[in-house]
Amino acid sequence: MDCTCQPGDVECADGSGCVIGSGVCDGRPQCPDASDEWDCSWRLGCLSGDWKCKNSVCIPQELLCNDVNDCGDNSDEETCGSCGKMNIRCPDGTCLTPRQRCDGVAQCSDKRDEPLTCGKSCHNGNGGCSHTCFDQLWGALCTCPTGMTLSANGLDCEDVNECAQSFGPCMHLCTNTPGSFRCLCQNGFKPLGNGSCEAQGAVTKILTTRKGLIGLVNVKTRVYEPLLASESDPIAMTYNIQRSLIYWADKDGNIYQALNRKSTILYSGQSGLHSLAIDWLTGQLYWTSVTQKAIYTGAADGSDVGTVMSKEMDPRDMVLSPTESFIFWINKGTNDKLTIERVEMDGLNRTTLVFITAQLPRSLTMDVAARRLYWISVYKASIESIRTDGTGRHTFWDFFQGRPAQTLAVFNGWFYLADEKKLWQAPQNMSSDTLNGFILKASLPVLSIYHVLQQPQGFAPCKDSGCQLCLPSKKSAAGFTCLCPEGALPMSWGSCENFKVAYATATVIYSLEFAGETPVKTELFTSHEDIQSFDMYWRRGCVVWSNGTGHVKTNIQSQDLSEYILTLKPGMLLVFQLKP
Repeated sequence: MDCTCQPGDVECADGSGCVIGSGVCDGRPQCPDASDEWDCSWRLGCLSGDWKCKNSVCIPQELLCNDVNDCGDNSDEETCGSCGKMNIRCPDGTCLTPRQRCDGVAQCSDKRDEPLTCGKSCHNGNGGCSHTCFDQLWGALCTCPTGMTLSANGLDCEDVNECAQSFGPCMHLCTNTPGSFRCLCQNGFKPLGNGSCEAQGAVTKILTTRKGLIGLVNVKTRVYEPLLASESDPIAMTYNIQRSLIYWADKDGNIYQALNRKSTILYSGQSGLHSLAIDWLTGQLYWTSVTQKAIYTGAADGSDVGTVMSKEMDPRDMVLSPTESFIFWINKGTNDKLTIERVEMDGLNRTTLVFITAQLPRSLTMDVAARRLYWISVYKASIESIRTDGTGRHTFWDFFQGRPAQTLAVFNGWFYLADEKKLWQAPQNMSSDTLNGFILKASLPVLSIYHVLQQPQGFAPCKDSGCQLCLPSKKSAAGFTCLCPEGALPMSWGSCENFKVAYATATVIYSLEFAGETPVKTELFTSHEDIQSFDMYWRRGCVVWSNGTGHVKTNIQSQDLSEYILTLKPGMLLVFQLKP
């Protein structure tokens, strides 16, 4: 059959289906023809289109021979050579001398060493050049103005898409224009004229925990403001700045909510809880469990818990983008393969963005305004980044000086990093290896940027959904889908209810509701006549039954009212049939 795979997925060779990128070359054939395990030796855990470094780090092929040590061991630059000004560099890094140009043998894969200007003169039709022409011994050399680049045919100048660079010239939004580009900033940020954006309004603060206290660090004054004492050490934290709420989780699986310096337990018994995030548009919480290997969501009032995803996953660090309706997480797969993956908030369209197994990643975070993910690579001693669509892979070097950070936060063009001893900050465009922003002397195992612009407001389809648990959905026409709490079942009329059964003795009808370890027994109706047959209309709380003589009666529980139903013949077997 024809198969249209999601970005990052791989189609089976026989066309029978698609395999998620993290499942390719994982030692477990998932395609009927096992084609997802073919030809794996060359990349062993890298995405299609990636290049595997000698140290097993995966990088996009376009980063080869770009004069940057993207691998960490420089293996992506080892065979590239250093081409002089008059030499030609082929796409694979091979350098050709001027004598190899226009020799009639195309040695570069794109034939750039055999341009259409070979043997031509600038005096004859400008050598065929679209812009500037210079005569050379071998023919006409075409050159291009700033903002344009020479195409492989050696004649035409093409616009350079500066916005397509891995880490482009604009902090937020970039629009390519002929020969140039234009930068825009997200709402709430002021453009600075150099592609950067500056957050307006409230000062940047960092939500963190220190010596049994949860508080805020003002990055400008470097003053720590305690907010409340934590009953146990937080392992994950998040907040809802619009509602002035703070949430944190401990190693015992408790999730706390704090308001006005007072805290309460919202959820307990969430074993293996690793990461905590919030949909700030609705107040609904999300968390990962390494023991249950699932992503859960919980109502803002602590009333219900539901499973968002639990199939073929082992989620660790997680971040949300409610305005884009995406969940991002670090996933541990077969043979300890580590990936960063993305899924829509209703659990559909799961995509692998990047393989990071060899990097020893930690502290996945997000710059919401820039729509970029960041994480620490312990192996490379670097900060890594990609856009939320999986493009724009970039490495920031020389930030740690032999002391890899434990946690990372990113906002407004700055990195905020904490190791075992202190918290510091550094600009993303730092050119030296000196960290120049000591903020606080303290061990901060958990930290998060606390700023209203990290939680921008937008359309919230779940706001008036009426669901017990609501998931934003790009597939649904309503913009959302309802999720039932653990143990509950979706009813045809839209609500969620626990599994129930009804049974009858000679004169009494009972229900059993399975809401926990022990079923709850409830008496629904008592008759003074023998009950021969019955059925339930659960939504209305209505019972219909027949007695020993075949007479049919009905009872509505909320009204405690019974009445006969006229039938042409005695009723022996009764069944409700609801008309659409």
